[in-house]
Amino acid sequence: MQQFEWVHAAWLALAIALEILANVFLKFSDGFRRKFYGIMSLAAVLGAFSALSQAVKGI
Repeated sequence: MQQFEWVHAAWLALAIALEILANVFLKFSDGFRRKFYGIMSLAAVLGAFSALSQAVKGI
């Protein structure tokens, strides 16, 4: 079994935090009526999936 690397846990924690942030921005966007919050929500989701892909490489 491969030794645990903390960097992958950090990527996973970042993915979780970005996903929570994306949901908060989505709530603030009021159904994408506020474009800034809607765009920030989409960016946070993209960041969360990117961080998750890095985490999965080592888990």
